[in-house]
Amino acid sequence: MVKVLLVIVIVGAAVWAGTSHERDKKTEHRLGVIASEIAARPVGVNCQSFAAELIDVTSDVGRVEFDRGRPSDVTKLKRKVCGALERLRHDAASPDLACVDSGTRCPQRVHAEIWAATVLAHESMHLAGEIREDIAECKAVQVTPLVAQRLGASEELARAIGGYSWRYVYPEAREDYRSLDCFSGGPYDLRPADPRWP
Repeated sequence: MVKVLLVIVIVGAAVWAGTSHERDKKTEHRLGVIASEIAARPVGVNCQSFAAELIDVTSDVGRVEFDRGRPSDVTKLKRKVCGALERLRHDAASPDLACVDSGTRCPQRVHAEIWAATVLAHESMHLAGEIREDIAECKAVQVTPLVAQRLGASEELARAIGGYSWRYVYPEAREDYRSLDCFSGGPYDLRPADPRWP
């Protein structure tokens, strides 16, 4: 009986691992397409595996390696970032996201989804060649609506998500990720002729 139970557990774990791996690959592909659009070149996204998450002690939620000023072709995102981005994809049509336009901070689940969209945008800016964290973050807030739209949000909702990111996610970033030069018409404004911000 113990052997039978052990076989069932092993087979169940193998099926779960295979399904999880396939789902992760689809997520990585989907996010890689978005990152490539922002970086204006073909790049990839690697999502942290469950096993890697168990032993991870680093604080970075995303990473792009630079070699003599040149970015690598891939960003590595923590599992929680990829998970939140997948939730955003599923929640894009959910009434839960209406909070982004309410003028108040959203519940933690929604806040984490918008934060994750900003993280993907930030790492995509690094993939585009921006090495400075404060400039990458300023530009990331401006392309967060694009990330949201590519994940299924309507154009109107994506714009509201961008506004939410600017009001609630950007101020929570570490000090070295923020800049006094990050404003409409400022030196890091990606659309200086457009009065809308971000």
